[in-house]
Amino acid sequence: MIGFLNGSGDFTVKEGITGAWTGEATGASQIALTTGRSGPVIGFLDQSGNFFVKEGIGGAWTEEATGAAKIALAPGSAGPVIGFLDQSGNFAVKEGVGGSWTAEATGASQIALTTGRSGPVIAFLNSSGDFDVKEGIGGAWTTETSSASMIALA
Repeated sequence: MIGFLNGSGDFTVKEGITGAWTGEATGASQIALTTGRSGPVIGFLDQSGNFFVKEGIGGAWTEEATGAAKIALAPGSAGPVIGFLDQSGNFAVKEGVGGSWTAEATGASQIALTTGRSGPVIAFLNSSGDFDVKEGIGGAWTTETSSASMIALA
């Protein structure tokens, strides 16, 4: 899956390098893509802070959250791992489109998600530079460093 957001807020995707481009949304401010159990998972944040996700290019959009400031997606065994950071720094994560949210952290400024050997890997950065990571939605946080300015997971 390949996607881009242009300067006008138009979100476009395609499957593979030789695939045809499909317009997914207008008025987008952020985008996210991942793989799902039955194909691509596509997400975007609109300019009003509404976070939408769908499974497959032909799928229907589900509004997952309002008041979002940042978004993240990752593959998961129980459906895609979906995360968002609200405008107050509250970070929430869930598994599956339409699933239930779990509050993960407060005071976050950046978020990241990926999949580990035994489930989702969840991370956030706070304004003090603390980079906290855990494995699994119910896992325990580990502070990896207290001097980060940007984070990433793979």
